[in-house]
Amino acid sequence: MLKKTVLVMFGGKSVEHEVSIMTACQAMKNFDVKKYRIIPVYIDKIGIWWTGKPLEKIENFKRDITKMSQVRKCGLLRSNVEEYFLKIKYQLFDKKEKFDIAFPIFHGINGEDGTIQGMLEILNIPYVGGDVYSSAIGMDKVAQKIIFLSENIKTIPFVYFWKYEWVENKDKVIKKIETIKYPLCIKPCNLGSSIGISMAKNRKELIYSIEVAIHFDERIIVEKAVVDMKEINCSVAGYGKDVLVSVCEQPVKTGSLLSYDDKYKKGGKNKGMVSLTRLVPAPITKKLQTQIEKWSIKAFQAIGASGVSRIDYIYDNKTRKIYLNEINTIPGSLSFYLWKKKGLSYADLLNKLVEWGFEKHKIKNSRLTVYKNTGFYS
Repeated sequence: MLKKTVLVMFGGKSVEHEVSIMTACQAMKNFDVKKYRIIPVYIDKIGIWWTGKPLEKIENFKRDITKMSQVRKCGLLRSNVEEYFLKIKYQLFDKKEKFDIAFPIFHGINGEDGTIQGMLEILNIPYVGGDVYSSAIGMDKVAQKIIFLSENIKTIPFVYFWKYEWVENKDKVIKKIETIKYPLCIKPCNLGSSIGISMAKNRKELIYSIEVAIHFDERIIVEKAVVDMKEINCSVAGYGKDVLVSVCEQPVKTGSLLSYDDKYKKGGKNKGMVSLTRLVPAPITKKLQTQIEKWSIKAFQAIGASGVSRIDYIYDNKTRKIYLNEINTIPGSLSFYLWKKKGLSYADLLNKLVEWGFEKHKIKNSRLTVYKNTGFYS
């Protein structure tokens, strides 16, 4: 059997750049080498593309990897016969490396949000994961909540506003926010990894939190903070009607919020989400687990997601109510640790993701893209 060549794309112009490196390097280390050949493509913080064997190992990122002799600038090419190439820059000539499918492993803007997916769509390159629409919705905390509410999935009470509204009339925005009682949780709308998120117990803290958040995004979402709560997460993977749900987990946080350090720095550096202290499976009732599984599949399909996602829930210990918090369409560590308890190894998960990527591409290309009528084409 001929090996398929997978172009693993990661890094990017995002504050979640380093998290993307962790996730991608974990994935590259776990592909089945009998089935796949890996070509890493690293996009640096200013948007330049690089490729080379050293990019597969996370320890190499401790220094300036772009100055290594084996690392070269690169770009994408597509032929007229559905062949895809990575164009690699050398001093006197360019080399072409053929590949079969792209695997975007970005976190945050300029990668997870549909931008890279749009480029791949235009070039008609097969790729793993959600399309432009589902990727964009997966990054937009407001849009996804509106969709979930339309599907009768409960979310925490929230309001949102634009940065320009805050700059022009702070009092009006505060009045809008304070229709929800304190304490409040303030978040940039299009960001992950707990970056820019903070809690406010009063107006003074609210103003400070907003002033921090607006440095990360043009829109801010403010939610009612559930004080006595626990977070429950699960992963969903699939494409179309072929959808699987992982076991649930309960992350263990050190403060009132699950922080960036909780997620990515506990248990040693460079381990990504796998280093987070967690209870797997989560100590929840069978009834609650069934509810989460039902909502997770519904949410995944409602935004048209594919590949692997992680869906985060908040459980109010006082009211015993569950709320869907958000969906992450390229989760940290690709949530592989949630599939082990289901008997699915990381290599098997990656294999399924690639297969779904090819299937998605095949179905997309079967659609009509030309409509002939007697007027224009006559």
